[in-house]
Amino acid sequence: MKKLLFLFALLLSFDLKAEEVAKKPEWIEFPLKGCMQNEICVISSGKSVNEATLKAQIEVMKVFNTMITSNYESLTSNDNDKVSDSALESSKSITEGVLSGVKIKKTFKDGDEVYVQASLNKDEAKQNILTEIQAIDEKMQVLLRDEAVSSNSMLRKLYETRSELNKKYAFLNQGKGYDEVVKYEDVFKQKKKNASGKVVAIKIVEPKGKRLENSFKKLLTENGLKVSSSSYNLELKGELYVEPEYMNVEGFVKFLYIFNLVSLDLNGEALGSVNVEFSETGRSESQAMNKALKRIAEEVKENFADLGL
Repeated sequence: MKKLLFLFALLLSFDLKAEEVAKKPEWIEFPLKGCMQNEICVISSGKSVNEATLKAQIEVMKVFNTMITSNYESLTSNDNDKVSDSALESSKSITEGVLSGVKIKKTFKDGDEVYVQASLNKDEAKQNILTEIQAIDEKMQVLLRDEAVSSNSMLRKLYETRSELNKKYAFLNQGKGYDEVVKYEDVFKQKKKNASGKVVAIKIVEPKGKRLENSFKKLLTENGLKVSSSSYNLELKGELYVEPEYMNVEGFVKFLYIFNLVSLDLNGEALGSVNVEFSETGRSESQAMNKALKRIAEEVKENFADLGL
């Protein structure tokens, strides 16, 4: 009798589990179930609703970018279309902000696992991207009136960022992008105009070689400035100080790097400056120095506007 009761309880348990499985909603297996035409829908899961929602936002971003990529075979079809890493990163950051408006449509708890069906409204995303594009247009119009050479790089970066966002906007707007307020030729003309007549002498004191000097020469040239050591009307002076620091890790060394860069007119008046200070480690002094020089060059490029050229 006890054996029969046990078997009955076991069968009942199986039936209940089968019923639980049967009750699992269809949308878990079919993400588009209940998804509107103007939505991007995904399914994700986690130990909590918050965890599942965070995963859903990441998944929506992946789906959205995959859709964009499939519509544009290459980001660099010609020289005018080349996009800098910083512009791509800026566009990505803005897009992530836009896509953070993912909404949870449905939830289902299955034991310790929570499932969510999340959606992004394409019309809302389109409007948010348009708002970002219009804000960039306003900044670019202001920069067009700025005569500082540093505005050239800022203007180009904004133009590239806008172009990337416009691809996303066009995808959500049936292939039609938002008309440019500032065109590429305007950016190019501004570069030539602001740099006209400016010749810079680069004078950098660094421990070995001319790596920083060469990096800055490239940076100035990219911004339309001429570089000369004999005939010039502006100076870019800098010096790198290196001090060893204590590090209690076998096989590694540590140094403090201090770099001061200042731009001057022919009267010796400072136009602007960039100052960098940080510690760097490496398995050798040479390795630490290589990492430091790369970081200094990146910092100066990022803060080029502070030089006031």
